[in-house]
Amino acid sequence: LEKNVGSLSATNEFLERQLKDSKTEVTRLKEELEKCRKEINDLKSEIEKGEQRLAECENKAELTSRYLADENSKIKQQKAEIR
Repeated sequence: LEKNVGSLSATNEFLERQLKDSKTEVTRLKEELEKCRKEINDLKSEIEKGEQRLAECENKAELTSRYLADENSKIKQQKAEIR
């Protein structure tokens, strides 16, 4: 009986250590998960800012292209009038 009690006590200690280690690991993983979520949100925010800047640049490029086409047309008209 004492042998069984000793064996059960050793098993209990082992399981308690495993439980403690598992809880520590769960806590570490939760912290890591939260860190990753924050990083993902930061990256999403950067993507949104980048997309906005891209849209602004595309809009400016379109306006510049139209302006240059208009100016080119005016120059061609002026050349035609000179001839």
